Amino acid sequence: MTIRPDAGHTQGRRLSRISPFSFSCARCRRCCRDKIIRLNPFETVRLSRNLGMSASRFLRNHTEAGGTALRRNPDGTCPFLSAGGCAVHKDRPLVCRLYPLGRHVAGDGSESFSRAVLEPGCEGVLGRKGSVQRYLDSQRAGPFIEAVDRYLALSGRMIRELRRRSEKDPIAARRIAAACVGTHPDSAVSRPGGMDMDPVVRKYCSARGLPVPDDPKEKMTMHILAVEEMLSTP
Repeated sequence: MTIRPDAGHTQGRRLSRISPFSFSCARCRRCCRDKIIRLNPFETVRLSRNLGMSASRFLRNHTEAGGTALRRNPDGTCPFLSAGGCAVHKDRPLVCRLYPLGRHVAGDGSESFSRAVLEPGCEGVLGRKGSVQRYLDSQRAGPFIEAVDRYLALSGRMIRELRRRSEKDPIAARRIAAACVGTHPDSAVSRPGGMDMDPVVRKYCSARGLPVPDDPKEKMTMHILAVEEMLSTP
């Protein structure tokens, strides 16, 4: 799986966290257009809280592709691009935090990074004054990388379990898929259901008499536990 900005081909060799790297953003906003910004439920909750709305409403109003991508403006710009820059900067998704880096995760869980081609006219300054790790730290990317990796692991388990069940009971497997990822069991239409952790977490907590957590990271943990329980149900 590759987590990267869609800014054209990546350049050069793969980098590690200790590789020399620096980037000074000039806030020219040229990177905030014509990108497919992928989202996971953790990022969706962060953004919805920033905007003062529920995750369900955010998914309806601001996403596409079954809730997995941010819906762009008709001119291709990010819907949160303002005259002063990113209007949701403190809760921006991982791909925005990584830019101009791309993060790649291999099947064995190992990671590497690559540098994207900058947009024509980009005023940012690339260099080698720091390291990839220092750049990640400066962008506070740690919790977002953790979220990506946790959902990546969950997706892998989901795929394996659904394949196993499909061999025995295809109809039951499709129903589990509908509950987990929001795909209608009688069609190939993708819905935001699986991306919307709010109803899943509310149901999970209600069944156990637990308070619904407000913290995005705690809510993510509950969401993953709930989906894992769905997968474990006979």
